[in-house]
Amino acid sequence: GGVINFGGYANGTTQFRDLTIADGKGNTVAFFDGSTARMGIGTDSPQNILHLSDVTPALLMTDEDDNSEARVVNGGGNLFLDADLNDEIAGSFIALRTDNGTEIMRVSSSGNVGIGTTSPAHDLDVRKTSGDSIIRTKATDGSNRAKLILDANNQIAEIYFANNNTNKTAIYANGGGDDSLNFWTFASGIGTTATMKQDTGDFCFYYNVSGSATSTGSFGRVTNP
Repeated sequence: GGVINFGGYANGTTQFRDLTIADGKGNTVAFFDGSTARMGIGTDSPQNILHLSDVTPALLMTDEDDNSEARVVNGGGNLFLDADLNDEIAGSFIALRTDNGTEIMRVSSSGNVGIGTTSPAHDLDVRKTSGDSIIRTKATDGSNRAKLILDANNQIAEIYFANNNTNKTAIYANGGGDDSLNFWTFASGIGTTATMKQDTGDFCFYYNVSGSATSTGSFGRVTNP
């Protein structure tokens, strides 16, 4: 083997040598800039330690243990991460790791996203082994809402908090069909416990009474369905 020195001195002056690999037709295939120690593939002006330039530049990696492939692609300024490019490994995933290889987030082969879990069981599965598990959504302009939208085939429900000098919290149903709000509990086999009717706004409580029951005070329009 041998060594190519890209930096040196001549009469006390630092000098650098570049290395160009061409295709025989004057086109640069690869270029090493001796003054910056940067490598360019498809470019003779590398802007980083490794610079790939192509119509759709991609970095392909092959695991020789199982011949599986993963790829990082720049497609029109968009970043694509391809795990198990040729579908050779069952249950492949994309993971983010920090601090000595600790996994913090995973996208499974079924499309589930897990934060704090390597086995996400839902579209978004957030878990924490200690302390509170908190998801925060914040509107900072003082007039708009922090909102969670749930959409089941255009049957839409919203849970929101509005900080527009009124501090309103609301659960809102908006979609085709019956937009009544139902409140559920399944303790001891109980189903719906309360419903706010779509057409009247009446608040209905479902209850079972053995013996007698009394009610005092006011709760707007309350009915027994």
